[in-house]
Amino acid sequence: MRSNTMLGDWPMNSFALNFLPEYSDTAILDELRRVAAAVGGNTLILSEFSKHSKVGVTTVRRRFGSWPAALEAAGIAHLYNKPAPARKS
Repeated sequence: MRSNTMLGDWPMNSFALNFLPEYSDTAILDELRRVAAAVGGNTLILSEFSKHSKVGVTTVRRRFGSWPAALEAAGIAHLYNKPAPARKS
């Protein structure tokens, strides 16, 4: 019988980060707003968020489905920098 502290060959605490109470939807949205205010500017790009945040971009995307959806849920969708349309040759 396997120990309940293992998931396959990995210790369970390796995966615990996404399941801690401070990673609730509300906490993640608060973190998005906090970083946006701290960074300032007209957009909140992934690299800036990653540099200043206490939660990873992958966690945000998985929780909300996409980066734009997370910004929308946080009430800061206006900070999403939409990719420029492809140029026609």
